[in-house]
Amino acid sequence: MLTHYDYYSAFLAQYANKFIYLCPYPGNSGDELIVRGTLELIDKLNILRTYNPNLAEVILYPGGNFTMWHEDIVIWRNIWEQYPNKPFIIGPITCSKSDNFWIESITELNPNILICAARDKNSYAILENISQIKCKKLLAHDPAFYLRHSSLIQTWLTGAYEQHNLYAFRSDHEANSFSPTLSNNPYIASIQKMQRILLSKRNRELKVNKANQMTQSNLPKIIKDASLTNFDIFLDLILRAKEIHTDRLHIMICAALLNKKIFAYSTQYKKLEAVYEHSMQGWSDVTFVT
Repeated sequence: MLTHYDYYSAFLAQYANKFIYLCPYPGNSGDELIVRGTLELIDKLNILRTYNPNLAEVILYPGGNFTMWHEDIVIWRNIWEQYPNKPFIIGPITCSKSDNFWIESITELNPNILICAARDKNSYAILENISQIKCKKLLAHDPAFYLRHSSLIQTWLTGAYEQHNLYAFRSDHEANSFSPTLSNNPYIASIQKMQRILLSKRNRELKVNKANQMTQSNLPKIIKDASLTNFDIFLDLILRAKEIHTDRLHIMICAALLNKKIFAYSTQYKKLEAVYEHSMQGWSDVTFVT
């Protein structure tokens, strides 16, 4: 199913018939795919889920791109402070060289982390070079891929048809090819944030224009960042699309799981390219647009 050996799944297999607590975290509908894929995996491995961390053998953060979102780290810190003796697993993540605030949190609190998994080769290389993180580091796959061939995907596929083309582009600073680290000076930081917003808006317009040039279908187009809708709308927008133009990683992944034609556009972290290369080559219909 996946193009490289799944060390992450092999590691979690040791918790068969034991309780695991999934660490809740803020996210969009794309992140919901991570959670659902993780639930698919732990069910396959006969791991039991509990909503009480006190009863859990281990606490699992399902994964994602937390290195640019401080809110995730706040949740981590709260978990570590409340349950300092509980083993902690960091599921498959993207990380970059430019954001280090999460490393400082780990170093400061020194939590009981068993493994930290990366969902692509670039992130894994960065993790390997972070000496402050002493836990075992694994090369993994984004958990959304555990849904492939699942009964859930088969159910979703019964609703797939072609009604529109979907243009789903992000409008935050990650959409930009480069965003400098914010200054510690509040005044300068406020100016930088405004510049980021303006640049993101401009980049989104450029991607929409490019999508208009690349599209091969005459169906009506919907321009909407599906990841920012609730999950049912997110799924419905993808199921009814003939073509999908996106710079959202999990829209690309979900569309691929649903056998859709995808045009993928780059972002600051190059997540789409890295995950495609590691986990999607050979079975998905993805064209990268430069």
